Order: sequence, then structure tokens, then C-alpha cells
Amino acid sequence: MATDNAAWNRIEELFHAALERPEADQVEWLNAQPADPAVRGEVESLLEACRWNAALATRDPKLDSPPESAALPSERFGAYKLVRLIGRGGMGAVYLAHRADGQFEQTAAVKVIAGHLAGDEFVRRFHTERQLLASLNHPGITRLLDGGVSAAGDPYLVMEYVDGEPLDRYCDSRKLTVHRRLRLFLQVCEAVEHAHRSLIVHRDLKPGNILVTADGVVKLLDFGTATLMAESSQVTATRNRMLTPRYASPEQLRGERTNTTDDVFSLGVILYELLTGAWPYGDPGSMMSELRRAVGDSSPVAPSTAVSPEAAENRGVPLERLRRALKGDLAAIVLKALENDPSRRFGSVLQMAEDVERFLDGRPIQARPQTAFYWAGKFLRRHWVPVAAVAAVMAAVAGAAVVSMHQTQVARQEARRSNAIGAFLGGMLSSAEPRTFDPDTFTVTQMLDQAAKRLDTEFRNDPLTEALLRGDLASSYTALRKYEQANAQLTRSLSILRSLRNEPEITTALMKLAENEAFAGRFERSIELYREALERLRRLKDKADPKQVFSVKRELAFNLMWTSGGAREGLRFADEAVALGKGIPDLSKEALALAMAYKAEFLRSRDPVQSERLFNEALELGRKQEPEGLWESTVLCGLAPFLAGRGDRAGAAAVLHRNYDIMLKYDGPRRPSTAEAAIKWARTRIWAGEVAEGMAQITEFVPLLRGYPADSQRLWSALHDAIHGCNEAKAFRDAETYTRETLAVNERMHLPPSDERWGMLYWDLGRAQRGQKHYSEAIEALAKAEANLKGFPDTRAKEIRQLIATVQSEQHAAR
Repeated sequence: MATDNAAWNRIEELFHAALERPEADQVEWLNAQPADPAVRGEVESLLEACRWNAALATRDPKLDSPPESAALPSERFGAYKLVRLIGRGGMGAVYLAHRADGQFEQTAAVKVIAGHLAGDEFVRRFHTERQLLASLNHPGITRLLDGGVSAAGDPYLVMEYVDGEPLDRYCDSRKLTVHRRLRLFLQVCEAVEHAHRSLIVHRDLKPGNILVTADGVVKLLDFGTATLMAESSQVTATRNRMLTPRYASPEQLRGERTNTTDDVFSLGVILYELLTGAWPYGDPGSMMSELRRAVGDSSPVAPSTAVSPEAAENRGVPLERLRRALKGDLAAIVLKALENDPSRRFGSVLQMAEDVERFLDGRPIQARPQTAFYWAGKFLRRHWVPVAAVAAVMAAVAGAAVVSMHQTQVARQEARRSNAIGAFLGGMLSSAEPRTFDPDTFTVTQMLDQAAKRLDTEFRNDPLTEALLRGDLASSYTALRKYEQANAQLTRSLSILRSLRNEPEITTALMKLAENEAFAGRFERSIELYREALERLRRLKDKADPKQVFSVKRELAFNLMWTSGGAREGLRFADEAVALGKGIPDLSKEALALAMAYKAEFLRSRDPVQSERLFNEALELGRKQEPEGLWESTVLCGLAPFLAGRGDRAGAAAVLHRNYDIMLKYDGPRRPSTAEAAIKWARTRIWAGEVAEGMAQITEFVPLLRGYPADSQRLWSALHDAIHGCNEAKAFRDAETYTRETLAVNERMHLPPSDERWGMLYWDLGRAQRGQKHYSEAIEALAKAEANLKGFPDTRAKEIRQLIATVQSEQHAAR
């Protein structure tokens, strides 16, 4: 419909008049009024929205967030007990909580999801999408520590607790200048962009969801929670609750599907308010203003005219000076982010941040037409010097022109690439066919698969962009444990980068592909790729990134831990990684803790005392930064054998139970990695006397191991744990079945006959056949094991010879 001022005035007049009548009479009264049908339609929409909001406001309070006076829920949420209510909103209540399982002390924020959102479909999606959220690892994003469904059936998220102030209050209370506010805003952009590249859109960015600590570090709250909610089948309810209209884009207000440009718009509103102290569209409480924005008929007030004397005082500058600062480039950046048409906004948060950085550096921005006069003016302002002679000025400008032309070309190339990447990522997040889209069945994996098909055709003329996007796509597949799909994307990305001879990106792609191969359990291939990456870094000498060198050496140590004959070299890499990591000031504690754990593992047989001490030091260090992070799994699995060796069977089982809980939190209940942890715990439970419980776990989780590639060392190791558990439980038939399956894994891994993994399995097979009184078959299997292992410098071959003698005696007695 036409949306001129007369139409809007008539809509507002009829709307307010209808509200004065009883609800049952409103539509009939409206139909009797002389008005254009389109005007009446808009008023009906407003009245319907008003009734819906009233219905939500009068819901049974048991279904919504509790009032301030409500008693705290008494049940535990995972390992956490609630202490006090922090806040509440449409999605639920947030509580301060303390860890209550006695393992270690930790404070966290627990968000208990409102009852009206927690339907069966939501809970199903909650478990799936939580894995993707847990993969968000950025210093500007509050970490997801845990999540699940409580005993009372309430979904909950356990987040890092942040002690800070909302962004706008932090800036105003300290009277921060425009430039300092922009620096904080860049921190926000960096965190949001990181999430976008992980295919997560916030959907509810606002100053209240952005805290700043006393040290000036920005932390984004609720990141991904809105994305989870938006996937619920209760579409209408979630759309009304999952956004704050004041910061929502027009398309969000219309209830359209999520895109990265929604967050760009919200950031534009936040930036406008940070700079001016005002809302871009007048009265934020006006429903008519919201409607005008929803239909794209509202334009923001120019920033320079929106400021007040109070706003200038809070920014530490005179009013006129602030108005001058908010004209030109800054206004262009803000207004581009606030475009009603998403295609006219910045294509990505990265583009917006880059323009803010250009403004701070005094360089030309991309948010306005790039005329020659504009670029020249920016150049002269950046490089002005007192002019002694006209000739000197002319020489300076002439010399700068060549440089400026080159910089312009580079900037335009980067802008085009950034636009392409932003458009592609945005397309991924709205890739379902609108007419057939079903939020109950459309999954993240389907979205990634559709994006992969687009990559085959859309970037034939821009191979570098294609390679970078394939790398990002692979990271998302890996986060969902789709290793084969990730491998395919990374292999193609690496091939393109090799053809372009882009050395920095080749090294990064090698590391990504090596990491994915390790996740899949193909450690030999992972080692090859990491070796190539290390050689490329060595050629860079002092120019190599120390963090990359650290990561490659640490991961080489990890992979060598899983291979036969790699102990000496693995210890060397682990030792070098620990020494290097201690010299990197901003290296995360959990990254160094992992390197220490790998070194401890290699020291286990050489120096058990030092090995256990190092495992405990790694645990203490890592927990200072990320308690119960995924890194902790390696350390716990390393400590359990020490407890078992001292006869503390229950203690070993408890440690491996915690390891299972961590894997369950990060990978969910149906992943092979979670099954691997469950079987490791089950084996120890059997040894500790819980035979029935341990065997039930093995029977339940072994089928899930087949989610690993058929030639995976991780599949081999997990099946080997199952074999040991079955033999210990005297479930010899199951032990034989799993041993034969694992021998087939050996075949698929193309292990040479001398590899000790053949001897270990024949030993297991001999034990299982002996238990079934198949003495001849047992002796044959044990003889193969003894022949394979006699060349190794340990006592295994001797133990097998003794066992063969025992079996022979049992066979003789049975005759």
C-alpha cells in the first residue's frame, strides 16, 4: 500500500479509536469506517499484534520467568546449584549459580528457559544445536559451559558469569570519547563476525546483551540462544519473544527468516546510540514507529541533529564539536548499517568494522561514493604538512597519486571479496526454499550441503574467495562431527591455494585438514599434513607466527601418541611445544595445558612420578581459564590409569565418569566420541565390580562407534577398550566378536605385519577363545601374538608364552 503521511495519519487515528472500544466490537467498528481497504488491513494487523502481546502478558506465570519474589528452583542444573536471580525476560530467567559437585569451585550464570518455549520439538533441537554453540570459542563471547534438561524437565544453559556493565552505561559513566566508544564497538564487531563465520546469528543484539568488564573487555551475552529459540516449531511465540523491537531490523519485525544482515542492522542502532545518546527513529515506545520500520517506511534522523547537550557532556566534548564529528564519514557508516533494504547495508559485520577502522585511521571509507575529490581530501588530511612552496605541494600530490591508485585497487579487491563472502554467508543462513521451508526438518547440515553445491558454481572467477569459503564451510562440518564432508571441502580448498601459491593460506589449510583427519582418527595422514605445515613455518624463520608453530608441534605430539613407534619423536615435539607455549604471553591456558598433558603421556612409562605430577599441573592450569572444557578430557583420561595402578578402582571410574560427562556436554549423546568415552568408563566400572552396569554400557554404545570412519584409529582404540571390558566381565563371546571387528579395522588401515596392534588383538582373541574353552584356536591366536610382540622391549611376549603354557595344560586336562 502507499505509505504517505496522510495514510499513516489515518492508520494511527483509526487504531487509537479502535482501542477505545471493547475488543469484540473493534473489527465490526473498523469495517464501518470510511477508509481505504489497505488502511483498514494495516489497522487490523496492529490490533491483532496488540491482542497477541496482551495474551502473552497475561500468561500463567508458571509458564514464564519467575517474579523477583519467586523461590529459587530447588533442583540442580547439571553440577550447578542456583544462588540468586540475576534477571528475567521473555525467554526465561537467569540465575547466579555455584558449582555444587565438590570437584572445584566455580561461579556461573544459569539461564532456565521459559516453560512456554520448552516443547518436545524445542528440546530435540536444543540438544543438536548446543553442539554448534559450544564450538564458539572467542574471548569476546561468553562461553557455554554446560546445558541440558533438568530433572523437572526445564531446558537450561550454563554460561560463563561476567561481572561487567552494559555497553551504553559503561561508556556514559566514564564519559568516553567518540574514538574510545568506537574502539569498544570494534570489539563487539569482532565477536559477532566470529559467530557469523560459525553460522550463528545473535538476533537480539542490544547494549544489555553486551557487557564491558572493569578492564575494558567486551563480552557478548546470550550468543546463540536466540538462534536456538528461532528454530523452535512454536514460530509465532518465539518471534515475539526472541528480539527487542528497538534494535530489530525491519525484516525481523516482519517475522522473516534470520540473516547476518539482521545483526548488522542491530549493530547500526547500537552504534547510533553510542555516538548520539538517542534512538534513530524518534520515540522507541511508539507502536506506529515500529510499524513504519517494519514496512520499510521510516528513515533514521541524521546523527548530527539527534544529539543533546547531555549527550555531548557524556562524551566529553562541546555540543557543536560533537555535531561536527557526527557528520560526514561517521554518519555514512551508521546510516548504511541502518538501510531498510538489507542488500544496501554492509554485506557483513566485517565490512562494517573495516569502515570504522578506516575512519579511526583517517583513511577513505567504503560507505560513501568513492570520488577522486573524496579520496584526495582524505589523503591530504592524513598527510598534511606546512607548505613552503607550491612546487613542493605539487610534487607531494603527484607522488602520492601513484600510491593512492595502488591502494585503491587493493582496497577495492578486498571490498569485493568481503562483499562476496558476506553475501554467501548471508545466503547460507536463508538457504531454504521459502515455499517448502519446514523449520521442524531443515537442519544445519542441510544448510551446509546446499552451500557446498553453490560453491561449485558461484566463485569460478574468484578462486581465493572460493578456497577461503570452503575452509569456513569445513570448520562448520567439523563442529557437527561431519568429518568426511569437512575433508572434501578442505582438500579442494588446499588444492586451490596450492595452485595460487598463497603460502600463508596454504599453511592454515594444511593445519585445518590435519586437524580434521585427527578428529576422524586418521593419525598417520594427519602427521603428514602437520609435518608439511611445520616445514613451511620453518622456512619463514622469525616471521612465523609463534602460535602456529606451537599448535603444529603440540598436535604432532598428539598424533604421534596414537601411532606405533612415535614415542621418542612425540616427546620431543611435546617438550618443544610446552617450552614455546610458556613464552607466548597471550596463549590460552587450556592450550598450554593440553601440551603439558601430551608430554605427561609420553613420560608415563619413562618417569611415572613426573608424568602424574605434570597431568595434575595441566589440570590446575587449564581450569583457571576453562573449567570442564573439552581439553580436560585428555587430562582426565591420563590421570585415571594412575588411580587404577594404585588400586583405587572407584576413583578411576569416577574420573572417567567425569570425562564422559564432558564429552556428552560437547558432543551430545549419539556421537562416536561420546560412545568412546562411555566405553572407557564402562571398562573401568567392570574392573571396579560394576559388571552388569559396565556391560550394559558397552552393549549400548558400541554401535555408535561405527560413526567413525571404518579405517579410524579412534574406532580401533574404542573397540579395544570394549574387548578388554568384555574379557574382564567374562563375556567372552562378545569379546571375540569385537576382536574380529577390530582385526578388520587393522586390514582397512593397511597395517604392516610387524605393527604391534596385530599382536595385541591376537592376544585379546586368545583370551576370549580360552574363556570359551576353544583351546586349539586360543593357542593358535596366542602364538601369533607372541611372534608379533617378541621384538618389542617389554614383557608382553613373555606373558603370552606363560599364558600359552597355561592354556595347553587346561587343554590336556579337558581331554
